Amino acid sequence: MCFQHSKSTHGLQVKTSHIPNTGQGLYTTKTIKKGQKVASYGGNVVSQNAYNQKPSGYGIHLNKNQVLDGKSTQSGLGRYANTCKPANKRLGQCKGQNAKLTVNHRNQTASIKATKKIKAGEEVYVPYGNNFWWTWTWTWTWTWFHIGEDDFISKSAVASKFVL
Repeated sequence: MCFQHSKSTHGLQVKTSHIPNTGQGLYTTKTIKKGQKVASYGGNVVSQNAYNQKPSGYGIHLNKNQVLDGKSTQSGLGRYANTCKPANKRLGQCKGQNAKLTVNHRNQTASIKATKKIKAGEEVYVPYGNNFWWTWTWTWTWTWFHIGEDDFISKSAVASKFVL
């Protein structure tokens, strides 16, 4: 999706995050009301085994056997939403979470919805969960967030990109 289209049609913009060392973040260009859809989180549905062999860091676990992999930058703007960790909040880098990830198991899709009013120009923050950082190897850091009985979201990145 091109910059102009995402800004004019969806009221969203991707630019450098307020949180240091996290890369890009998702920002609103118009006010979004509580409960309103912020962005889609798209991607390809792949098997858990296939994802484990080549983890992109943008996988949303639909169930024990399937992952919605948003690795492509064309997968939707939701992949750019970061999380506001307590340490970041204490340092004044973010004000806290303002959105949540919702999964539609029947359609095998996901989206981000506002949990409070998000003003134009604010960065969108989605909670990744309490047990967010799990070290898998020296190269990848894994994150897991429990959103239901069998549902997990994972997001990983090169370890040097994130500072705890």
